[in-house]
Amino acid sequence: MRPFPWGAALVAAMLASQPATARAQALDAGVVALAADHFLISNGLFGFGARASFALGTTVSLRIGAEHTTGEAHRAGILCAGLVMPGTCLSAEPVQDDGRLTMVSGGFEARMFGSSSRNIAATVDLRVGQVRVDSRGASTGTVFSDDRSLVGGEIGVQALWSVTPNSPFSLEIAGSVGEMRSTVQEAIVDGYTPFMAGFNVRRLSVGGRWRAR
Repeated sequence: MRPFPWGAALVAAMLASQPATARAQALDAGVVALAADHFLISNGLFGFGARASFALGTTVSLRIGAEHTTGEAHRAGILCAGLVMPGTCLSAEPVQDDGRLTMVSGGFEARMFGSSSRNIAATVDLRVGQVRVDSRGASTGTVFSDDRSLVGGEIGVQALWSVTPNSPFSLEIAGSVGEMRSTVQEAIVDGYTPFMAGFNVRRLSVGGRWRAR
């Protein structure tokens, strides 16, 4: 699944169709769990995120957010890259991958049904940020690092539920799927560039929303 190209087009179309003015609507905060089909962060990343929403109409809101996630993975691997001398890097060793991902995002949520305090909405976001993974070999002590800028897009579903319709606070649960890729495609011969290729992500967040009166 590759939602990034057409997700970006959808965001651009929605931006063009909305009025220029917007009023502050809500603030969200919560915990985030991210899964990716990349071997360096395959065990998942966990952290926190926050977002502000601005009403553009009765059912559509502009959203701007930021999040920071971290995690570690353990595997068996050979930490070698570039020109390798004969007789070196012959066997695998235990490797620990320490990853961190910081992202900012912008997109839209469109309420499909329900009220402002209890509803289900479709979401689409563009994300940009920085990923860094430090891989350490337990036997050799070798450390490989990759620090790379990423861009991507996600589509998802978000549910809000409040105990009382008039309460400004709501429980929020959201999930999305998408794709991330490097912002720069470099041709590095024999270089260590594990994040050069794109990879799919799945995101789950649980938190709360405060709606402005």
